[in-house]
Amino acid sequence: MKRNSVSLRNIVVGLSAALVLLMITTLGAYAQGSGKIVAKVVDGKTGEVLIRASVQIIETKQGAYTKDNGVGTISNVSPSETYHVVAKYASYKAQTIADVKVVSDQTTTLTFKLFSSGGDTLIISTEKIMVSKTTVDLGRKFSNSQVVNTPGRQRLDEIIRLTPGVYTDASSGGLSFNGSRGTSNSIRINGVETSSPVDGRTSALQNSLSKFAISEIAVVSAGGGAENGGYTGGLVNSQTKGGGEAFEFMFHYRQDVPALFSSAGNGLKQLGQNDKIYEFALGGPLGEDLHYFVTAKGNTRQFDNYFTSPVYQNLGLDVRDPQGRSGGQLANNSHYTRSVTGKLTFALLGFNISADADISSESRQFNGVGTVYADPANLTAQNEFNNIYSLTGRSQIGEGILELEASYSTQSRYYGKYDQSQSSGLFSTYKMYKPTDQYTYDDNSHTLSLK
Repeated sequence: MKRNSVSLRNIVVGLSAALVLLMITTLGAYAQGSGKIVAKVVDGKTGEVLIRASVQIIETKQGAYTKDNGVGTISNVSPSETYHVVAKYASYKAQTIADVKVVSDQTTTLTFKLFSSGGDTLIISTEKIMVSKTTVDLGRKFSNSQVVNTPGRQRLDEIIRLTPGVYTDASSGGLSFNGSRGTSNSIRINGVETSSPVDGRTSALQNSLSKFAISEIAVVSAGGGAENGGYTGGLVNSQTKGGGEAFEFMFHYRQDVPALFSSAGNGLKQLGQNDKIYEFALGGPLGEDLHYFVTAKGNTRQFDNYFTSPVYQNLGLDVRDPQGRSGGQLANNSHYTRSVTGKLTFALLGFNISADADISSESRQFNGVGTVYADPANLTAQNEFNNIYSLTGRSQIGEGILELEASYSTQSRYYGKYDQSQSSGLFSTYKMYKPTDQYTYDDNSHTLSLK
C-alpha cells in the first residue's frame, strides 16, 4: 500500500509538472505576436536624460518609467499603426507622439524632447521606419492600411500571396511556401491555430474575415523560430484590430461587372462569377479604459471554380457545349462565406485585457467539368463552421512581463448530398442529408430487421 501511495504521488507530481510546462510552452508560442516600444526621454534644451519619466500608450494604458539612461521599455504591445504614446515628467510639458506603428516581433524606437514649461501637451508625428534592424526571419508583415487599401485584393489569401515565394497550391487549395504543400502550414488567428488537425487544410475562417478586422498579417516563409513549431511550410498569424480613442465606422460593397471584362485573343468573353462582398466595421471607446471594435462580412459567389489558380477566382472563358452550357460559368457551384468579429479591450486589476471572438461559416456546392452533365440530385455540398474565442491579459511588473492567455476554438465540416429544395444563401446554410440506421440487430438470433 505504501508503494502504491508513493507511485500515485509521483504520478500527480509528474502530471502537474507536465501541465506547468505545457502552460509555459503555450505562453511562449503566443508571445510571438507582439512588439515592443523603446522610448528615450531627454531635456529638450540640454539633452540631459530624464530619469523616472513616465511613458504610456494612451489606447492600451501600457506604460513604463525611464531608467538611469533615460530609456523606458514597453513590452508585449499588440500591432497597430495608430498608437498615441505620451511622455510626462514633473514641471515639464507633456509630449505625445501620434501614429506610432508597432510591428510584431520588432522594436519601435521613440525619442521625446521635453521642455520645462507649462501648457498643453505637444503632439508630434512619429518618423516612418523604412528598414527593420531586428528582423531575423524571411517573410513579410502587412499592416491594417496595407490590407485595406491594396487594390485588387479582396480576401486575406490574396494579400498573403504578395509575399515572395508564396503562391496557390492547386492540389489542395491552400498556400504553398517555396514549393511546400498547402497542408503543411500553420495558419493562426490571434495566435490560435486554425488549420485542420486532421488533414492540415486551412479553415474557412481566414478568408471569411473582413479586411477591416485585421491589424496585422505576419507571414513567415522561411527561417521561423523553433518556438513556433508544428509546421514544415509557412506560418501566417493574422491579428484582429482593437478600438481606439475615436469612433470609427466603415462600410464596403463590391461586385464584379462582367460587361467591363475583356475578351481573349480568339474573341471569347471572360466571365465573372457574380462575386459580391458586403462588409462593415464599427469601433471606439465605451469608457475611459474600455474600447470595442466589431466587424461583419458576407461574400457570395454564384459561379466558383475551386481548383483554379488563383483559388476563388474564375478564369473561365465563355466556351459553350452543344447544349449551350458555358465552361466559364458552371451551374450548381455557389459559394457563400460569412464572418463576425469582435474585440473588447479594458484594464482590470493592473492587467490590460483583450477579449476576442471570431466566428465564421462557409457554404459551397461542388460541381466541376467532370460532373456538369450529372444529375444535380447527386451533386454534393459542404457547410463549414469555425469559431475562436480568446482572452489575453498582460501586465508589466518591474522589469518583467506577466501574460495570461486562454483560448477555445471549434471547427466543424459537413460534406455530402443536400436538400436541393432548400438552397443556401448569405443568411442560411445548406440542409445536409444525414445518414440514418433503419435496421436493428438481434443479439440472440444474429439477424438484421427493419425498424
